[in-house]
Amino acid sequence: MSAVPTERRVSPQPIQHLLATPRHALPTKLLHAALGLSVLWQLIGSNLMHRPKIGRPGNFFYEVHEFVGLLTLGLVLVFWFWAVLRQRGTPVGALLPWFSAVHRCALIADARGSFAALRECRFPTHGGEAPLASAVHGLGLLTALAMGATGAWLFTLAVPAGLVLEAHKVIANLMWAYLVGHAGIAVLYQFTKQPLLKAMFTSNSARHTPPNRRNEMNEMQHDAQGELTKVAAVTLSFWIIKIAATTLGETGGDAVTMSMHLGYLTGTLIFAVLFLVAVGAQIAMKKFHPWLFWTVIVATTTVGTTMADLFDRSLGIGYAGGSSILFVLLLGTLWLWHRTLGSVSVSDIATRKAEIFYWVTILFSQTLGTALGDWLADDKGGFGLGYGGGALVFSAALALVAAAYFWTRISHTVLFWAAFILTRPLGATVGDLLDKPHASGGLALSRYTASAVLIIFIVGCVLLLPQRAERRRAAVQS
Repeated sequence: MSAVPTERRVSPQPIQHLLATPRHALPTKLLHAALGLSVLWQLIGSNLMHRPKIGRPGNFFYEVHEFVGLLTLGLVLVFWFWAVLRQRGTPVGALLPWFSAVHRCALIADARGSFAALRECRFPTHGGEAPLASAVHGLGLLTALAMGATGAWLFTLAVPAGLVLEAHKVIANLMWAYLVGHAGIAVLYQFTKQPLLKAMFTSNSARHTPPNRRNEMNEMQHDAQGELTKVAAVTLSFWIIKIAATTLGETGGDAVTMSMHLGYLTGTLIFAVLFLVAVGAQIAMKKFHPWLFWTVIVATTTVGTTMADLFDRSLGIGYAGGSSILFVLLLGTLWLWHRTLGSVSVSDIATRKAEIFYWVTILFSQTLGTALGDWLADDKGGFGLGYGGGALVFSAALALVAAAYFWTRISHTVLFWAAFILTRPLGATVGDLLDKPHASGGLALSRYTASAVLIIFIVGCVLLLPQRAERRRAAVQS
């Protein structure tokens, strides 16, 4: 009598084992958190704001709603762009399964399995990239994109009304339903020992070490060998915070000189003192301190804004004259730096003299960037492209620099300083776009509101994004 073969039962793979291998890259987690918070604020803030009417402007919450709405739209676009570029995580085809027979079949099979689990009064186990969960995420991103796009359309109208406004309200209600359902299901899974929230909002490190703490540990090891400079490493997070800081420099500088009616000379003196204090502390430090470094960067952007306006407007030099003078000063500083120390690379900042050259160069580049931004945007003495047009021009120029970095052999040091200069007028034109009146082509947001939101954003970036010092190309005795 032959033995009856028994079916071998394979226990389902525990979710903890699946999560041992990180599913989400750090940029995905940061974008997910930022987008969720911005959408949540938009939905809550819409109940506190008063829309503008003929003869009556919107209130404070309406101005914040406008600014965060633009930020949300930008985050959604960046999320989709990242979804295309990333090498790990949910592919775009899984987020939008409707256009692929393979993804549609996988979605239908996963949906059937999920419904079968629910009929048995248990939650479906989602290991890896579940097609149903991915498709739901895709719908959420499309809803957020539609809400941001209709909101951006309404921002161009003096008094939002009509079919677009009604569509925006309907989409916002759909977004409410999605957000409550999405967060609610994630919390339920967390309580059923399937820690999806933990997978999204914790570090990818096996020891769950915070990214900044990991960087500090690495820096302690390298610094013992004299391998680190005192300036930030040039990474993606560097450029994100740099552009936000330049935008803050424009709105903050205008808030002091124009909203407070102190004038360009007084504003320049105030910010020059703050810059000297901050850069003095930075140079006196023995190692890289992210908060101090970014404080100095913000100080250079604010004093650069008021100094450029002082040259161009108060002294009557004009945009062309001011830009030319600042360009000569910048080139002269770079030439003197290279002649004195043999290199203008941030990887070679090993002495106090090199650090002084670095900060003087940054100060002149920030000031030049402000002058260039105003020159292209202003229709009185400039090219008259408007703030939106100026932002597009500088964005295109930055894209060319990025392309040259990846696909040419042009010196990376030259490309770094080119990008550093171009991010300043980009931030300046975006700042002007936010706080200048409608008659001048801006969105007429409060300078104080825009500055406060930008400060919060920069603080969040410094807290959440990895911060580390640039490594020296060769250890040099200071």
